[in-house]
Formats: sequence, C-alpha cells, structure tokens
Amino acid sequence: MRRKKLTLNVSTRSVIELLEEEGIDVSPLLDKVGLTRQVVFKEGGYLPTDCVLEFGELARQISHDPLLHLHADQRIPLGAYQALEYVIATSETLGEGFKKLAEFIHLANTSTLMKIQERSDHYSIQLEYHERQDLIPPTLVEYIFCSSSKRIQSMIDNWAPASIHFRHRPRAPIEEYEKIMNAKVKFEQNINEIVVLKSDWTRKMKRADSNLGTILVQYLTNLSNTLPRDEDMIYEIHQYLAKELPGGAPKIEIIAKHLGLETRTLQRHLKAKGTSFKKILEDTREELAKIHLADMALSINEISYLLGYSEQSVFQRAFQRQTGKTPGVYRRQVKSNM
Repeated sequence: MRRKKLTLNVSTRSVIELLEEEGIDVSPLLDKVGLTRQVVFKEGGYLPTDCVLEFGELARQISHDPLLHLHADQRIPLGAYQALEYVIATSETLGEGFKKLAEFIHLANTSTLMKIQERSDHYSIQLEYHERQDLIPPTLVEYIFCSSSKRIQSMIDNWAPASIHFRHRPRAPIEEYEKIMNAKVKFEQNINEIVVLKSDWTRKMKRADSNLGTILVQYLTNLSNTLPRDEDMIYEIHQYLAKELPGGAPKIEIIAKHLGLETRTLQRHLKAKGTSFKKILEDTREELAKIHLADMALSINEISYLLGYSEQSVFQRAFQRQTGKTPGVYRRQVKSNM
C-alpha cells in the first residue's frame, strides 16, 4: 500500500514566518493552494506535497527571492525535526547517521527515497522521487540536501560534504548556494547526490549514544507505520459519512473542513485517486443500504432516512440504479437466503 504524498509542515511554516516579517500577507497564497493556517501551524502536522510545492513557488514569486526555500531553512532551529534528527545525532559514525537518514527520511517527506551508493573513493547519497530522479522537483531536492547537510554538519566536528550535485540548472549564483550549504555545489550533473569521502564515513559523531539510538529507531519505526496511506483518506470519508448520513448527506465542504483541507484541495486529491466525493457518497450509501436491508426490523422508509435521502422514492431509484434491483427485491433475495 503506497504512502500518501505528504510533507512535514516545518518548512512551510518557516516560509510563512519569513514572508510575514517582510510585511507580505500570505492568506491569498494559502487560499490559492488550498491550505489553512491551522493545518500549517499544527505541531507535527503534515501537508499535501503538491500544495507545499505550489505554495513555495508562489512565495518565491511574491518575495522575488529564488532561494526563499533555502533562506527559510536557515531560520529553522536545530532539533525542529525532533526524533529524526536525534536518531542521526546518536549514531556512532557519520556513515551510520546517513544510513539512518535514508531509512527514515520519509517521515519528513513521504514522496522521497534516499539511496546510498558506494564508489571507489566516496559514498553517493542520492535522492529520488517516486523511484525516478528526473521527477523530483528541483526546489525539493535543494531543500532536502541543504537541510540534511546543515543538520549533520552540526553533529560532527569540522566536516562538510566533499560536494553536492544537482541535475537541474541553478536559480541563483552558485556562490550563494555554496555559502548557504557550506559545501562545493555543482549543477547540471548526471544525478542528485551528496558526496561523502570514504575517509569521512567512519568519523565519530559528537553525541553518539547506541542505547538511545536503539530506542529512537524503534520509535521511528512505529511512527512510520502510522503514516497515512493513499486509501486512508477515502476510508475516513466513508466513516464520517456513515456517521452523519441520518437526516441528510453532508456536503463536500463539511467533509473538507473535517479533514482540515480546502474543498478544492480535497477534490483535487480525490480526482488524482480516480474517484470523487459523489462516487464515495454513492458507494457508502449502497454499502449501508445492503446492511440495513438485511435487517428485517427496519422499514424501507426508515432506511431511506438512515441513508440521508429526502424521500423514500429517491432512495429506491438510487438503489436500483446502483444494483439493478429495487430495495424490495434485494430484501426478498436476502431473506430467502437466510
């Protein structure tokens, strides 16, 4: 089962704070991408990755800062990524720290995959997006490499990557990238990678703690299992509808608010999954109708109410359209099989 494409809200929160310090009203930008301030500033909250990327692009345009995402990262305090940072810091060596980062990076961005390749004189830390390097958005790989490198540099004395490589073209002078990342940066390379010399791979981390590290690995493993999956949103909508249907079907705006999303954001996500709110509502009603029709104590009129239909005739037409049978015929067939 595939994870939903989500990004921890730390970076977006920092971008908003930076823009607001410059006197820029971010409300129109949030509205345009379908995010709410409540969700963005929720502690430990996740945001749809496509919304994060769209918001970031709008923020760079309005601020006239092509490296706004990197400047925002500079403001994020060490420890903001909590257990993900701590499990790296407690590693015995630099190499082990990168392995932990690769194992758990999905907790910061579920869309990315980090791989470690051994070369003749170095290790290549590579970043992919849905199994393909050519799909990863340039600003996303820049942010992840910058943030990861900065945090790991704080965990080990006098170390920096040998170089950092990007497939895309730079948005600003390379010198500015190198100043921010404290490393030599190259663009228009064959792969996205952080280059770590083999001579550095076994260097000791400043706060190595194997016992604490073991505990953190178990914690992050358990946390990974709680990440939302693609199917979870549809299931949650089904559950909410089943509870709220009696007396009238909730509108999509109510469902979106329940999920902490703007209506059009929810519509966009459902469309990407090949479904719609109307289809989920119809499926939920059909499933519940079959359950209720098997309960001979309920009248057809009562079932109509439980499913949120305004009239019994509306329910009868909808059920026949969905199943090819009237509720009465379906009930008689169920009864004959009991």
